[in-house]
Amino acid sequence: RAPIFFVTSVDILSVFIYLYIVWFFHADLLITKIINAQSVNAQTISPSIIYAPSFGGLCLDISNPGLKGPRSGAPVLGYTCSGANNQLFQRGADGTIRAPSFGGLCLDISNPGLKGPRSGAPVLGYKCSGANNQLFEWRADGTIPAPYFGGLCLDISNPGLKGPRSGAPVLGYKCSGGDNQRFF
Repeated sequence: RAPIFFVTSVDILSVFIYLYIVWFFHADLLITKIINAQSVNAQTISPSIIYAPSFGGLCLDISNPGLKGPRSGAPVLGYTCSGANNQLFQRGADGTIRAPSFGGLCLDISNPGLKGPRSGAPVLGYKCSGANNQLFEWRADGTIPAPYFGGLCLDISNPGLKGPRSGAPVLGYKCSGGDNQRFF
């Protein structure tokens, strides 16, 4: 009886030669893909705006009155998008949200006196420390809570539910999932 499947050493050698040729000529492509994957995993992607598309398209903006440049402790606002350096942010691998082209300031839910989370606390551009009030999580629904700081969400202030207003302060606020808390 003849076997149903018959493999010779020539067949095995051909497979190894084929795999070697593919590896040899495509190794640089494979290495590039690995490096790119590591870059994305490390969150070293280019800085970009963070905006609320369903809330007037306002962007997060570290206040820069008089165009004097970065100042630790400056308030973060919901502002008309311009793409200026004070509106460009990058997700840090450590959970921070940084403005690398604007003094490297981090978004920071204000914590005066180190008293802990308080809904309605202002969000500031502050020197990065990696403290819990600077660590954020990006959720699929667009909300950005601080999971280690009372779960407060970034929130463009909307007093009286009057809708979007350029220049409105950004707060750390109890998560509601409202349009003023959904960012992309």
